[in-house]
Amino acid sequence: MTNRVYIAAAGGLGLLAAAVFAASTVAATAGATPSSADVGCEIGAVKSAGGVALTGLAQAQRKLTLDYTLTIRAGGGGNSSDIVQSGQASVSPGQKAVLGTASLGGIGDYTATLTVNWPGGRVTCHRSGSA
Repeated sequence: MTNRVYIAAAGGLGLLAAAVFAASTVAATAGATPSSADVGCEIGAVKSAGGVALTGLAQAQRKLTLDYTLTIRAGGGGNSSDIVQSGQASVSPGQKAVLGTASLGGIGDYTATLTVNWPGGRVTCHRSGSA
């Protein structure tokens, strides 16, 4: 059986973001168009007894409006689930923005991909593991 869930989301789950996203710094060139060196992404994972919570995060060295798609495929034991979250978010310099979240309840392995687009660039992050 395959379940598909499509969710448009942009978020502000700052505490979860702090728990799963370590601070990093990237040098930026003043006045330049943002490049992949100026924008970063990560898919954080917090395991619990019941599964795993995944969080798509982005940061930028300057204020940007980003478009994103977080895609998660999970499955095991004959069942599978596809989760797709997409939307638009604003990122402020030095801040981490939560782009999407999903909780997987022990249904086996997962593969997650976060693609972040902005005028002039794109960055993609991947994560896989067991729920």
